[in-house]
Amino acid sequence: MTLRDARRRFVLTSIPLVRTGTNGFPDNAVSGCLIQFPEARVLVTTRHQLSGEGNWALEVETVDGGQTRLFSLDGIVPLDGPDLAVRTVPTHVLPVLQLMAERGRVIHAEPRMIVRHDRITLPNRRRRYGFAGRSGRDRVDRFVVGDLRVEFDLKYVGDEDACFIFDLGKDHPGDDHYRGCSGAPILDREGTLVALVRGPSRRPRAITAVPLYPHRGAIVARASEAAAIPRFPLR
Repeated sequence: MTLRDARRRFVLTSIPLVRTGTNGFPDNAVSGCLIQFPEARVLVTTRHQLSGEGNWALEVETVDGGQTRLFSLDGIVPLDGPDLAVRTVPTHVLPVLQLMAERGRVIHAEPRMIVRHDRITLPNRRRRYGFAGRSGRDRVDRFVVGDLRVEFDLKYVGDEDACFIFDLGKDHPGDDHYRGCSGAPILDREGTLVALVRGPSRRPRAITAVPLYPHRGAIVARASEAAAIPRFPLR
């Protein structure tokens, strides 16, 4: 697979999540990943970033008039132990990557990628990994805007406090550079999923990430428990 194809996969696999404040306007944005298990489709993100007042939702698409179509994540639940939170998502909810022009006009659209459960594994020191996420929490009208951050030369170098450590292959540009990327999936260039971005490492050129492979059973079990919570429609 070429670097261009790998970059496209990193971008399409990262699911944007947005928080609407008490005034009804978006005020924060982070990332997540959709995983298809035999039992259910599950959104997985990092738990620590979901604090604060407001309602979190999955961005589905922008429709005519510039309105953002959302799927409410009310009822998202934490896992016991790892820094993960999960929520089942109906299969008819299909988020779309869109490139926008002026006045909310869509000039390109393609469906986001959903990772199969059997494509989750442990990282390999001989492989290269990457992720993509929307960095920024600035609001313009009805949108949270920010720059797309894509890293495609990560190397797994060890563990730190129950997290994986990935070397960036360069100096860490600072926390603000990746603000909003927490929860973004880390994959190899063939699309195998290993972790979610968590935050900075004590090592100067590295980030930490939450493992997924050891928690596969807990992810789908905990999400299924929460499935009894009433669904909220797209809005």
